[in-house]
Amino acid sequence: MSIQKNKALTQIKKIQKDELIEIVKDKDLASVHQKLKKLLKTILIVGQIQFLEAGKVLHYIKENKTFKLEDSSRNVSWGEFCSQPDFPLPGVTTEAKRRKADMLIRVYSTFRKKFKIDPFVLAEIGYTKLHMIATEVEEHPDMINDWIAKSQQLTEPDLLREISEGGKTLKEINNCSHLHVKEITIYKCEDCGMTSTTKF
Repeated sequence: MSIQKNKALTQIKKIQKDELIEIVKDKDLASVHQKLKKLLKTILIVGQIQFLEAGKVLHYIKENKTFKLEDSSRNVSWGEFCSQPDFPLPGVTTEAKRRKADMLIRVYSTFRKKFKIDPFVLAEIGYTKLHMIATEVEEHPDMINDWIAKSQQLTEPDLLREISEGGKTLKEINNCSHLHVKEITIYKCEDCGMTSTTKF
């Protein structure tokens, strides 16, 4: 790691540590929680911006096949490059790491390179939800603002449900006009979270 990057990381850690110390001095627990939540959101957004930047670099490496220069004695594959032990891409297997790299590339290519969406807007959404809506946005570019708004407001399961229902809103999906509606009881295990319509 370069000295400049090391200094930047040290500075970020110091700011976060100082801010954290200042937050916990507050005696009002609700206020402490709100401040901690705000700090956490900032840290996570910075991380998401870094994933967008990683997508940009990965895009260049893959598009220009620079990974093949890793070892001149053999043909290095994209998957091998992505799964190097000193390469901290998320994933356990070579395939999982390759998929994660391709996901980051797709998010960068679609939302930053092609549509030039503000990186802070994208960071608040997160690369997972952006990857979920990439196909919808690519197939219907005129709907990009709608999908960005949905991604900002919905949880991942709800967003996935809207995608699978062809873009219908949750209200439209759940709008049942049938007369024969029956109330059901759901039981949930408080230890493992398993649910069932019958008591365990």
